[in-house]
Amino acid sequence: MNVSGSLSSAIFLVAGTTVGAGILAIPAVTQESGFLASAVACILCWAFMVVTGLLVAEVNVNTMCELGSGGVSLVSMAKRTLGSVGVQVTSWAYIFYHYALLVAYTARSSGILTNFLGIPIWESATLFSLVLGAICFFGSQRFIGAANGVLVFGLIASFAALVAVVSGDLHLEALLKANFDAVPMSIPIVALTFVYQNVVPVLCTNLEGDLPKVRTAIVLGMSIPLGLFLVWNAVILGSFPDTGMPAGKMIDPLQQLRSTSVIVGPFVEAFSLLAIATSYIGFVLGLTDFLSDLLKLPTGENKALSYLLTLVPPLLLSLLDPEIFFKALDFAGTYGVMVLFGILPAAMSWSDRYSASPLNARSLPQLVPGGKLTLSLVMGAAGYVILSQVVENFSRYLIPPKHYILNGVPPLHLPRYHISSSPFGFKSNPFSRTQAPRFFKCLPQSQRETQGTTEVQEEEKVVQFERLFSNLNRSTLKRESGSLSSAIFLVAGTTVGAGILAIPAVTQESGFLASAVACILCWAFMVVTGLLVAEVNVNTMCELGSGGVSLVSMAKRTLGSVGVQVASWSYILIHYTLLVAYIARSSGILTNFLGTPIWESATLFSLVLGGICFFGSQRFIGAANGVLVFGLIATFAALVAVASGDLHWEALLKANFDAVPMSIPIIALSFVYQNVVPVLCTNLEGDLPKVRTAIVLGTAIPLGLFLVWNAVILGSFPDTGVVAEKMTDPLQQLRSSNVIVGPFVEAFSLLAIATSYIGFVLGLSDFLSDLLKYPSGENKPLPYLLTLVPPLLLALLDPEIFFKALDFAGTYGVLVLFGILPAAMSWSDRYNSASSSTATRIPQLVPGGKLTLSLVMGAAGYVILSEVREFVTVP
Repeated sequence: MNVSGSLSSAIFLVAGTTVGAGILAIPAVTQESGFLASAVACILCWAFMVVTGLLVAEVNVNTMCELGSGGVSLVSMAKRTLGSVGVQVTSWAYIFYHYALLVAYTARSSGILTNFLGIPIWESATLFSLVLGAICFFGSQRFIGAANGVLVFGLIASFAALVAVVSGDLHLEALLKANFDAVPMSIPIVALTFVYQNVVPVLCTNLEGDLPKVRTAIVLGMSIPLGLFLVWNAVILGSFPDTGMPAGKMIDPLQQLRSTSVIVGPFVEAFSLLAIATSYIGFVLGLTDFLSDLLKLPTGENKALSYLLTLVPPLLLSLLDPEIFFKALDFAGTYGVMVLFGILPAAMSWSDRYSASPLNARSLPQLVPGGKLTLSLVMGAAGYVILSQVVENFSRYLIPPKHYILNGVPPLHLPRYHISSSPFGFKSNPFSRTQAPRFFKCLPQSQRETQGTTEVQEEEKVVQFERLFSNLNRSTLKRESGSLSSAIFLVAGTTVGAGILAIPAVTQESGFLASAVACILCWAFMVVTGLLVAEVNVNTMCELGSGGVSLVSMAKRTLGSVGVQVASWSYILIHYTLLVAYIARSSGILTNFLGTPIWESATLFSLVLGGICFFGSQRFIGAANGVLVFGLIATFAALVAVASGDLHWEALLKANFDAVPMSIPIIALSFVYQNVVPVLCTNLEGDLPKVRTAIVLGTAIPLGLFLVWNAVILGSFPDTGVVAEKMTDPLQQLRSSNVIVGPFVEAFSLLAIATSYIGFVLGLSDFLSDLLKYPSGENKPLPYLLTLVPPLLLALLDPEIFFKALDFAGTYGVLVLFGILPAAMSWSDRYNSASSSTATRIPQLVPGGKLTLSLVMGAAGYVILSEVREFVTVP
């Protein structure tokens, strides 16, 4: 059987090879040039390395075509195109490049371990080399793979945590800094960070020499690290608007973060050590294999000599200069990368294209256009960087060098992380201030109408408020404003839930193209209604003089008792119907896995998660939910990666707009986040521009996620075989048709349901406790019984109720509570004279006046009426 490598696997191979320990050095070497200039440098280096990788691929495929075999190495390519000179240059450049990086990694890791263990540098360096060297020498391939997998898993987790924590206090103005004169000094290390060409021969073999696929894998696989590096650099450099660099000194921002924040420090140490460890293992294995081949040692045997030659020289050099990390990286980037992956690929391609090579090699298409001009530019650019560094090294004898400050870091102000005794950090008076903020002035309507021009101008100045109030920590009495990044993640995390499971099923008839349009329209609709909720919420806080205003309080103020009843019953309806849907779907999954009856699976699911909610402390529930969310992300990534291996791109062009209306309720349900908007407004202190940004960006992340998810699932089934009265669930098709994909589908579905189920149980039980007038903070059995038992019984009555329950919740719950109600509250808030006079002073987040509000209510009402008509007409 012919088994070819998938394109998605090839893309991930390139991306995974590119991301390594080099990312640690990017902020340090680009801080002087600034983010804007360094972003340009990153993009140029990315383009350069893409071109050289394509040249390597072109020569590799030509060599395979001539030799008639796969698995052609860089040395074999150099021997065929450049002769013995090419072999010598390639071999020594390869050895030099690996030794330089091993020196850098050993030096940096020894510093980290010394700070953590409190032992001398030489002990730390020896310990690091012995432990990882022993894993490579004694470990089997499976053990090494498992160890590296654990390290990579920890690397991803620590990277995400570090970015999330550090991004809490970004200085956006710092990202506009651009000093292009300082760019050249950063080029070698930036280029080093984009190295992946060593896996191009493997790539060409796996893809069977299919040049279009190889090109796509390289371009897309390199685009992922490019985006990652830009985000990383923006977060780090944006945290330090003024690095306070003394003359002739260069500060390492990562070391600053470690030294100035107790919370950030461990994440920096963990991420740095894991990034180095994963790269170190790969380079040790690569260099030992190369030296074994050079020494003519038998293949498949771990010879001590090759490992000693690999481990000992870098260890000794790193001990001679423990601060050699950046210098070694710069050296490797200049004299290793620029020769091995810059000049050499262009020279091999020149020889391959224009010398007297076999006709079959020259007949293959060229991956890089431009002929000799392009090849000359590549070699010229690489040569220029090398010569510039040579000139720089000679000039250091005359000019003092620029040092990297790793210790003695000047103090920096990072976001404070305190736990307030109040949920929102309020002091007794939530409008207390500590830094003379500008407040919104709430004036009576009659007074405003009688004021003159001077007062109106003064009022217009007041309207441009920074925030409505200040959140204070009760123990420190210091302001603790919520960060914009945390608010964005709160919205995104709330939006992504179990609703994603139903999107492919309800959109398969309309097709990806039409469903993408529907998703974007639903996203825009839900953004508008969320902004309306935020506007009314801030108006209500301004009037009541306190934060933490709920949807019911907003409805009571704007719509009276009728609004309270509608909001309350809609809230209860949404929660009950979704709990029914979650129990029904989870019971089916558990039955397939455990082989138990449906009623036992449903009862088990409800008891376990209900017990966690009832008996668990806030910390335990948070930890349990965190584990579930982490598993959800991991299984989602794995499921998309596995399922995307055989996409039918033509299937994504299908568009049946007549079938779109039936999918609207469930798509709208998938974009629900409005329940956390009151929390958002309180955390951001009523700062409307920040609230608007958090809502738009926070919902844009799930939009992109849903589109990718839907494309992967629908693209896997070009013909779903949907009949008139029966809807096929693509996820169930994946589970039943693929032994590998099945477990990922089951795990992702169960985790998505579990994370949503916990949140809805807590929300509904709290609401019922308040309705029953129970004291806050007490867990009474009755609210939990009322929360858990009715959905369980309804789910057992109809185990196939999942999609019907979601559709019901989306139509009669979501479109009322988060569609009609926000527009009605805003209408009353803006135009009802009986409403609070302060409401008219808050800037409107949604333009268009009564027309926009009418369209929102009309659209929601139209979908509800359409569903009612459909329900009535269906026999």
